[in-house]
Amino acid sequence: MQVHRRQFVAGLAASAALAQRGWGQKSLGPKDLREEASVRKHLLSNRLHPDVIAASLVPAENWKPYPKLTSRAGWQSLPEDFRKKIITNGEKRLKAQWPALPATLFLEFRRNGNRTRYEAEHFRRREHLRDLVLAECVQAQGKFLDDIGNAIWSICEESFWGVPAHTSLQKAGTGLADLREPIIDLFGAETSAMLSWTDYLLGPALDQVSPRIRERIRWEAERRILAPARERNDLHWMGLNPKSNAPMNNHTPWINSNWLSTALLLEPDPAKRTAVVVKSLATLDRFLDVYRDDGGCDEGPEYWSEAAGALFDCLEILYSASNGRINVYDMPLLREMGRYIARVHVAGEFYVNSGDAGPKAHPSAYLVWRYGQRVNDPELESMGGWLRSPGLPVNRNMRRQLEQLFTWRELEAAPSKEPLAADCWMPGLQLMTARCQAGSADGLFVAAQGATTVRVTTIMMWAISSCTRTADPSSLMWAWRTTRRRPSAHSVMTSGPCNPPGTIFRPSTA
Repeated sequence: MQVHRRQFVAGLAASAALAQRGWGQKSLGPKDLREEASVRKHLLSNRLHPDVIAASLVPAENWKPYPKLTSRAGWQSLPEDFRKKIITNGEKRLKAQWPALPATLFLEFRRNGNRTRYEAEHFRRREHLRDLVLAECVQAQGKFLDDIGNAIWSICEESFWGVPAHTSLQKAGTGLADLREPIIDLFGAETSAMLSWTDYLLGPALDQVSPRIRERIRWEAERRILAPARERNDLHWMGLNPKSNAPMNNHTPWINSNWLSTALLLEPDPAKRTAVVVKSLATLDRFLDVYRDDGGCDEGPEYWSEAAGALFDCLEILYSASNGRINVYDMPLLREMGRYIARVHVAGEFYVNSGDAGPKAHPSAYLVWRYGQRVNDPELESMGGWLRSPGLPVNRNMRRQLEQLFTWRELEAAPSKEPLAADCWMPGLQLMTARCQAGSADGLFVAAQGATTVRVTTIMMWAISSCTRTADPSSLMWAWRTTRRRPSAHSVMTSGPCNPPGTIFRPSTA
């Protein structure tokens, strides 16, 4: 469609009026905001004292969040087309070559800046295991057990469960991982959780391959994840180092969600399980300290699933592992953090790409829907229904995969509505949006941001003349000016040396 001059002017006037709600406020600089983020609010820890946690957690042997291999009724309850597809996926893995992870592939990140070739093979191994485990759970004939045993053993043999880019967190720096310094990165924690859920689902069936397999899972999880998390307070994602007030980002809830899964599934000692939850809540509090009352994510909508969404994973794990007794979903900030993803939605797969994010995002239908349920937000629930796509849901994260499988019928019955709000103003992010027609993807859409957040300083403006979901994305008219985004990170525009020595990936212009 075409937008006439009067519509354009009217839209800009509306956006200017909206901005006046908050842009008259004093602007905070980076130092001010870092000091603000360093203030400890203890939002979760003040609600959930150790004695409450100890009394609330169910014993490990009694926590049964999803059907195990032996719970045939649960797996047979899945839609028939899902079960057929799961078995087909598993059978394909039986014939597939196991991905190789040679040292020279790991070293590519240091040698030429390429991180994706190693990561692709790393993730294929985990997806390979996931497909085999799900196929065995559906079929339950032992057909996939040997290959599952091979996959588990091979993953346990990996020197480092993380990815090459994250070796920069070690004192030795990038290159091959220094095994003398165990660290916990995003994908090391994900791997631990994947193996823990595999042990939970298959249990004694793995002993048919060898009793050493389950023992190995526990040994590796202890030395790589549980012990470092228990013994160290200086890991980058914890925020517990008294010498640093660095603001936390999505790494904190993302790692926590997998650390909690590992501990609550594998650790039988009630005191140790309680201690993990207490420390986890302290680190999640540091993540929440970064957020202001509007719940805006300064990393951008592309990170919502791993920021607010991963925090939600943590809270869901605790809710489930306590039979609902650990429940903080009435916290206003949690509700606003969920609403952010609907507020910055433009149309279709397009979102207002502030922070470190691109213009497209694909949040999980399950995650948005369930989040909306928990915080009693009908708009989020219906957005989850709108995001739903047909066919077998797939997720590399095993817990999210199981959630999607066993809540599918509920999600299928959920209302469906694309969120197309007339306008919004988030003073914490200094971000506003406005569209000509509330509830419609047609017409002018305007968004603007002029803000310094804890991590990002931006002056940006978006004007989209037509945001219909049928429009060619190349026809969307984007214009923005960035004073500074996140140097040396992701899609940032910069000049000069960026990530040496990967010179072939170095941008040549601003």
